[in-house]
Amino acid sequence: MTILLALLQYGKLTGSEIYVYELARELLLLGHKVTIASMATNMSSELVGRLQSHNLKYYQLSDVDYNDFDVIHTNQTNVTEMVRMLAPNKPVVQTVHSEILDTYESPVDGIDHYIAVRPKIYENLVTKYGSEKVTLIYNGIDAGRFYPRPNNGEKCIIFPGTVNYLRAKAFQDVAKYMEDGYKIIYIGDGWKKEGALGNAYFMKPVWDIEKVYTKATMTASIMLGRTTIEGWMMGLPGLIYNINDKGEIISKKIQEPLNDLERYRSDYMTREIVKIYEGVIYALPIL
Repeated sequence: MTILLALLQYGKLTGSEIYVYELARELLLLGHKVTIASMATNMSSELVGRLQSHNLKYYQLSDVDYNDFDVIHTNQTNVTEMVRMLAPNKPVVQTVHSEILDTYESPVDGIDHYIAVRPKIYENLVTKYGSEKVTLIYNGIDAGRFYPRPNNGEKCIIFPGTVNYLRAKAFQDVAKYMEDGYKIIYIGDGWKKEGALGNAYFMKPVWDIEKVYTKATMTASIMLGRTTIEGWMMGLPGLIYNINDKGEIISKKIQEPLNDLERYRSDYMTREIVKIYEGVIYALPIL
């Protein structure tokens, strides 16, 4: 198959951008042809280098010839709307990354199939579109990078994520663990400066975040996302904050790694997504 992966930007190490990268990498290993396109022009040199190392092509969405592709896989609302306008007859799959549905993450009506990366997103989409048009496929993690390794034994929580209103209260709450002797490492865009402040450490996103995980004894995140799963694959429990659309904490819990992590691997994710592509291209039932 010839596949276009479309997203808003490819300039930061955000969850959706890493999701697209991992999916593209695995699709290439399966023998498919893959192109990545975004609406924005800014690109991360880190991601560009990795694209080039896999011979992946990158374009702006406005420069794409949509006739070249069998299926288009989108990741944000305005991207999906643009693709629907420019390629109305092409099969389109949309991944919805957040249950907090805003102008970037809301699903677009009339899409051939929707992928939810968490159970709550799946429930929301099924209520609106029906179970035959929605599949739950978790964020896929590269098991070649994320696997159990020894840490230094220091009590430490790692909390990756962009600084925004959705994470603000969770950031504040996790800081309370410093009273119990924990060090907190915050990783994300939006901090005014990097460095240490007491037992809190602030740093920009890094590609090889698995090296930072080796310093941690637990991860923290909002919802069940990439951070929790990466931590599980490295043998770390995850502190998961369940929040509402204002970022208020509804509940929190510490979840130990699951016994079976197969469905969270990037190769498993990709095989399941390929089934969806085949279904929307050839009008096959998606099982």
